[in-house]
Amino acid sequence: MNIKSKWALAIGFVFVLVGLTWFGYSQLDNNDPARLIIEPSEFNFGKVNVKTETSFVMRNQGGSPLEILGISTSCGCTTAWADQETIMPGGRTTLYVSFDPTVHEDLEGDVLRQVYVRSNDLEQPEVKVDLRATLVSDQETSP
Repeated sequence: MNIKSKWALAIGFVFVLVGLTWFGYSQLDNNDPARLIIEPSEFNFGKVNVKTETSFVMRNQGGSPLEILGISTSCGCTTAWADQETIMPGGRTTLYVSFDPTVHEDLEGDVLRQVYVRSNDLEQPEVKVDLRATLVSDQETSP
């Protein structure tokens, strides 16, 4: 095989790779953008006086990949993180939330905290999850 044939074969191979890549991306439904659904949309920890955790399901109900751009909380007593930063169409991942009422001294009663998830969902670029708890003393949780 001469050099011209080798170059022609190499260029043909590159065109095939580019074509296959284009075909793969064309299969994504760009008219159906990513859509973030978090279930449940709120959670009540009930009566607590120690650190506690829960989790939520984050689903991509759209036809394009969903990119998690950031996760934040309304208070230092609450932390949140996800298993994945990209959720493919029809896919899901877990959002973990930790709530530590011991961060605040002498705070009792009903509290509301939020977790904010930012994504490339065009309809709702930020989804809020409400977290409720009733902070109680040690005596109130004893049997």
